[in-house]
Amino acid sequence: MIVHCPSCETQFSVPDELYKPGRKARCSSCAHVFPLPELPGSAPAAPPEPVPPVEPAPVFSIPEPLEDDFREPDAPIYEETRDDDEKLNLPGKPKSKVKRVAVLAALLICLGAAGYGGYTFYKLWRSGGPPPAAPDTAQQELVKNLALANVRQYMVANNERVGRMAVVEGKVINNFTTPKELVRVEVTLYDDKGNVLATRQQYCGVVLSLFQLQVLSRDELTKALENRIEILMSNVNIKPGGEVPFMTVFFDPPQGALEFGVKIIDVKDPPPPSKK
Repeated sequence: MIVHCPSCETQFSVPDELYKPGRKARCSSCAHVFPLPELPGSAPAAPPEPVPPVEPAPVFSIPEPLEDDFREPDAPIYEETRDDDEKLNLPGKPKSKVKRVAVLAALLICLGAAGYGGYTFYKLWRSGGPPPAAPDTAQQELVKNLALANVRQYMVANNERVGRMAVVEGKVINNFTTPKELVRVEVTLYDDKGNVLATRQQYCGVVLSLFQLQVLSRDELTKALENRIEILMSNVNIKPGGEVPFMTVFFDPPQGALEFGVKIIDVKDPPPPSKK
């Protein structure tokens, strides 16, 4: 079944056995979530039953607390009553001693917090500044001008030597103003609840034909997709506006794999030309 994303018009191919009208799908190009449309000729869904009105709950006004009511949330409260002393299991200790112990404990906690903060500041000062940005932030900055296009997923079930395979393919477009190379993508399979079932990373540059997917063995398919010569021929010096294809194969995909996602995880700058 061919499905179009209503947001970016990207075309997807959904196997008939996995197609269920109303099931939510996520577009791998723009991340838009939308329900799968009804099949042609199917009866329209019955309108939802009206929900009876619910009377609003009464609203109670809460008086503002007095200034004396503001206390630390976790600070112990000691009152001058014998009942509180019994609850604290301090029948033989005078109340003034209990207060001194509480004040001393709070002072020790404050001193410990101040010492830890000072030690952290000292380490930061000695290291020359704050820690580097998180890897995810740096990665997003590295690949921010690369875009995915024509991404689709389909099943290959007629390879007698391998068995059932899930194939995800598409292309990456270089929207930088400089050439790029060695683009790498990560493809993930999800169940209908968004849980990760399988993940593979793949260098772009190699796309196999349907005939190869139907006749080659698992080792032959793996070697073909990781062919360094072919990768270095098509995944280098990608000009601005140029593109490079990719293909990822999941052998024996997990049951319940209904959705997939693709993200670009790495790219390199071509080396500068050698001076003669």
